[in-house]
Amino acid sequence: MLGKLPKALNIATNICIVVAAILMVGVLAKRLLEKRATAVHGRGPINEVKIGDRLEVPNLDWRVNNQTLVLALRIDCPYCTESAPLYRRLVTAVSTPKSFVPVAVFDEPPAESKAYLSRLNIPINDVRQADLKKLAVRGTPTLMLVNQDGVVTDVWFGKLGTYRESLLLSRLGVPNDSPPNRSNETDAIMATDAQSDWVNPVPPSDVIDLDTLKGMDSGGNVILLDVRNRKDFAIEHNTRAVNIPLDELDVRASNELRSSNQIVTSCYCVDRRSAIAYKKLVDAGFRRVKLLREGT
Repeated sequence: MLGKLPKALNIATNICIVVAAILMVGVLAKRLLEKRATAVHGRGPINEVKIGDRLEVPNLDWRVNNQTLVLALRIDCPYCTESAPLYRRLVTAVSTPKSFVPVAVFDEPPAESKAYLSRLNIPINDVRQADLKKLAVRGTPTLMLVNQDGVVTDVWFGKLGTYRESLLLSRLGVPNDSPPNRSNETDAIMATDAQSDWVNPVPPSDVIDLDTLKGMDSGGNVILLDVRNRKDFAIEHNTRAVNIPLDELDVRASNELRSSNQIVTSCYCVDRRSAIAYKKLVDAGFRRVKLLREGT
């Protein structure tokens, strides 16, 4: 009887090893399928730089400056060129006192980037080359305020209109004769995408604020379309909102939205998902589309 114990124990051990191996394969297979589903259905969050992210620019030591203003630009970006007067103003304003130090980051080689800034008369001395995709910069121009730990404390996307430009100047402590005033809003919320050269203009007339939304018909003709992922939507959302994640919009819009509805895109976030959704709907033939202004 005792002689049979080692053999039985050996068999039991082998069975445990086989079961453990099967379970491990099952877990790995599940993770792989979940990852694939995310890639196919687009249920993951859009990879775009945001407040709280740690920024890594090659050979740039954030500790040298109290604050660093990173200007992510491209030579062929029309909105970067059109924003040159603002950038000149920022660079000139920080000479005394130095509340922040500007650094320009381009996809292109430094020599070409410096020549571009010189043509626009933007005197930024520190010009770097980096892969904007790896920095999670999806569109240019993108401005990022970074602290000594390399953490993004503020971010601004696209060509800024009167209102957002005023907010930027106020945030950076730059003298401004025109304080922020929503009635002066002329934003077109435009940017050139660093990955696909996508250009997204939203006419100022199609950008509304929360007060305007509240005054719209609530009888079902107006659809407040929240294009965040399901997880973020579940945490908090406007009670009037309908959730269609941005990466599902191409497929679901024609089936779930009517062209007769007034559609207002929103994302309650600092990135441009709502502006991307606006463009997708307009390109799909929807003519009654508005965009809820960022931060409202």
